[in-house]
Amino acid sequence: MRAPSVVHHGTRRRRAAYRRLLWSSAELAVTLGVVLLLLVAHQLWWTNRQAREGAERKVEALEREWGSGADAGSDSGA
Repeated sequence: MRAPSVVHHGTRRRRAAYRRLLWSSAELAVTLGVVLLLLVAHQLWWTNRQAREGAERKVEALEREWGSGADAGSDSGA
């Protein structure tokens, strides 16, 4: 006849601690990944918005410059 196996509670506690550590690490990794993705999306959106506004200002400045230059050129030629 075989003796019944003895369950060591220390082993169970250790496994539970490893599971908790693994679960917490996985949650932290997922949270960090989501935050980084949001940061990248924000940076791309904000950079695009700022570049568009800068380009619009440059175009307006060029249009004003060309408009005033064309008026001055036609006045001096007459």
